[in-house]
Amino acid sequence: MFYSFGFNSGKKVINMHLTFKRDSFLSKIFGNVDISDDTILHEAIAAVYRGEQIEVNINDQEVRIKFLGIQKPQHPDGFFKATELCRKGNYAEAIPVFESLREVLKNDSEYYRNYAQAFEETGQYDQAVDLLIESLRYDPKNKWALLLMGNIYVRRYNDLETAYTYFEKVMEVDPKNHIVLANIGGVFLKAGKNNLAERFFKKALESNPNFPNALHGLGILFHQDGNLLEAFDYGNRALRNAENNEQEKVFHGFMTNVASDYVRRGMGKDALSGYLQEVRAMTSLDIRIAVDNGIPSEAKLEVAENYKRDYHLVLYRDNVAFVDHLVAHELTHLKYIEEARKEGLNMLFTSGFLEKKRFKDMMEPTGKKLAGQGLSRERIEGFADMVFHGTNSRIYNSPIDLFIEDHIYRNLPELRPQQFLSLSAIGKLSIQAVTDPAILAATPSGIISKIKVYNALSARQFDDLYSVKTERVYPLSKQEKDLVDQFWEEFNEYRNDRAPGEEYELIQNWGRDLDLDRYFKLKEEVLDRKEDDPLHNRISELLGNQVTEEVNHEVVRIMVKALEYFNSRNEAEIEAVAFETAMKAKGGINQDITGLSLDSVPGKQFTGQEVLVYYYVSWALIKPEYIGELGLDYGREFEIAKSGK
Repeated sequence: MFYSFGFNSGKKVINMHLTFKRDSFLSKIFGNVDISDDTILHEAIAAVYRGEQIEVNINDQEVRIKFLGIQKPQHPDGFFKATELCRKGNYAEAIPVFESLREVLKNDSEYYRNYAQAFEETGQYDQAVDLLIESLRYDPKNKWALLLMGNIYVRRYNDLETAYTYFEKVMEVDPKNHIVLANIGGVFLKAGKNNLAERFFKKALESNPNFPNALHGLGILFHQDGNLLEAFDYGNRALRNAENNEQEKVFHGFMTNVASDYVRRGMGKDALSGYLQEVRAMTSLDIRIAVDNGIPSEAKLEVAENYKRDYHLVLYRDNVAFVDHLVAHELTHLKYIEEARKEGLNMLFTSGFLEKKRFKDMMEPTGKKLAGQGLSRERIEGFADMVFHGTNSRIYNSPIDLFIEDHIYRNLPELRPQQFLSLSAIGKLSIQAVTDPAILAATPSGIISKIKVYNALSARQFDDLYSVKTERVYPLSKQEKDLVDQFWEEFNEYRNDRAPGEEYELIQNWGRDLDLDRYFKLKEEVLDRKEDDPLHNRISELLGNQVTEEVNHEVVRIMVKALEYFNSRNEAEIEAVAFETAMKAKGGINQDITGLSLDSVPGKQFTGQEVLVYYYVSWALIKPEYIGELGLDYGREFEIAKSGK
C-alpha cells in the first residue's frame, strides 16, 4: 500500500492503491470468491467496498484497486486509550472502546488489527478473524495482521492449509524479517508441527544468523528429537546473542535442562573413553579410575610416583552427576604433567615448615579472635590448616584449571553439557566461599581478597566459554578487578599456544603478584622410573644387578645431558664452564637448591646438583688429571654416562 496526497474541497484527502495477487489469499480476503471469473471477482470487490469510490483493474496476474478521496486516517485519543488497555491486559475493557471508533477508522488496517487482537486475547476467535480480514482488505501487506491470522488458524482451528496461506504471504511481503519468521516458527512449534517450525526458524536464521529466538526454537526441536548435543549448542548460541535479562534466564534454563537430560542418558562417555586412551598412551603406566566417597573433593588425581604405585589413579565420588567432566579434568592434569616431564620441565608444588610457619603467623590474629569466641586450640589449628591448604589449592589449581577447561571445551565438545553443569556448580561454591558471612567473619580479609581474585578469574572463563554472567556477582574492589583483568590478559597470551610447563610460570607469577609466594615453592621434579630408564638397563648390563644400587642414577642422567651439551662446544667454551663451576664449588654448593645460573651456559636454570655434575664433567674433559682433587666421587657414573650417551 502507498499513499499519494491531494486536496478536495479544502480537506486533506488521499488516493489509496492496493494490489492483490490473483491467488488463494485473494479468494479468502473476499469471501472465498471464485478468482478465476473476472465478473464474479469484480462484483465481490464492489460489495466489500460498498460506499467507497474505487477503481478496479483486473488482469491475469493481479487485481489493482484505487480508492478515491479517502480521508487520511487519524488515530483519535480513543485509539490510544484502547491500545493502552490492551498493553495492560485489560482486553475486555478495550473492546467497546475500539468498537466506538469503527466509523472514524473504517479504512485503517492497524485499527482493525489491534481490535482483532483484543478479541483473540479474550478467546473470541471468530470475531478476531472477521476483523483481521477487514484489516487485510485495507492493507494486504500488514505483516502483523497476517501473522495473527495464521496464528489463530494453527493454534485455534488446527487448519494448517489456511494458516500457511497467510504465513506464505508474510514471507512474500517481508522475506527478510527474521522476527516475523521466527514468530511463525514459534506458532508451528507450539502446535507440534515441527517440520514447518524448523523451516521458518531456518528462514529467520538465513536473514539473521544470530537471532536468539530462532536459535532457541531450533534448540527445542533438536531436544525433542533427542539430538541433545545439537540442542545444547543451539541453546548456547541463543544465550550468546540474548537481547535482555529475561532471554538470558530462559536460554540459561534451557541449556541446564538439556545438559541435565544429556547426563541422565549417559551421553558423552565414548568421548571420555577415547580421551582416557589418548592420555594413557602418553605415560608408560596404567591409569585407573575408581569411586572413593571419602576424598575431600569431588574428584582427585593421584600421580603414581607420589603414592609409590605403578599406576596413576583418578578417584571420584559416586554422587556427582557430571562425573565424566571431572574425570576428564583430572586426566588433563595428568596430560600436562606428562607433557612437561618429556621436556624435563615438570614442577612440584610444595610447602615446607617455613612456608607453613609464615602462614600460621599471618593467621595468628584470627586465631586469637576465635579463641576469644570460645573455640578450642585444636579447632583453631584445624581451621588454620584448612585455610592454608585451601589457599594453596587455589594458588596451584587456578592457573592450570584455566588451561584445562579451555582444552576440554575445544577438544571434547561431547563433554560440554557436563562441563557446563560442573562449572555452574563450582561457580556457586566459589562465590559462597568469598561472600558467606560466616566465612568472612572467620577468615583474614587479605586471604578472602586473594581467593576472590582467583575465583572471579574462573568465573570470567566460564562466562567466556558459555556467555553466562557469573563474574558480575563478585563484589570486586577496583584493585581486585584490575588483578583479574591483568591475569586474564596474561592467560590469553599463553592460551592458544601453551608450551609444556608454561602453566607453572603463571602459578609463580600470580602467586607473587598476590603476595602469596611466601607460602609455597615450585621444585623441579626428579623421576626415578628405573623400569623405563635405558640408562638403568645399561647400568645393569655394565655393572651387574648386585652393584647397581651403588651407582647414583640421577648423576648419570645429568652427566649424559652434560656430555650432550659439551659435545657441541669447543675447548675454550668447556674450559669456561670448568672455571666458573670451580669458583662456585669453592664457595660451597647446596645440592638441593634450585634456580642457579651459569654465565658460561646461558639460558639454563640449574639445581645445585647439576652445577656439581657440570663441574665434574667439564674438568674430566679438559683436565682429567685434576679429577681426584675435585672432591666428587663420580668416577663410576662418568664411565657409565660415557658409554650410554
